[in-house]
Amino acid sequence: MWVATGTHRDGLHASPLIAEELAGEILHGRPSRWLQPWRPQRAPITDWRVEGAIEEAAAHHQALAAEARMRPPLTGAWPQTLADAYRHQMATVYAQLPDGYVLPPELAPLGYENGPELVKLVTRHLDHRQRATRP
Repeated sequence: MWVATGTHRDGLHASPLIAEELAGEILHGRPSRWLQPWRPQRAPITDWRVEGAIEEAAAHHQALAAEARMRPPLTGAWPQTLADAYRHQMATVYAQLPDGYVLPPELAPLGYENGPELVKLVTRHLDHRQRATRP
């Protein structure tokens, strides 16, 4: 199965080029230099370092708590206690993931809701990538 997604607003204008490149690969086996950066064998794309991802994921969780109308006391140690708990939870998630992979902070709930399955999935992908890139 071939899927071409993630173009945001540019998809409307880029779709003829994307279709032509995909058709060349699918129908004629003609490798596309233009599609090379998005091949499944590429290194995982990440804009984050683990420490920054943990902080960002914890901040997301603090915001979600407020959006869900969680109303802890706003005095004393509660705000910092909750921030520390979120940070600890996120650090635990990121510590379980394979080296070389940083889960985007917006996907952190996958880590604590489906941790073992996520670790298996990421490990399988990284192993597949390693096998595919061997000469």
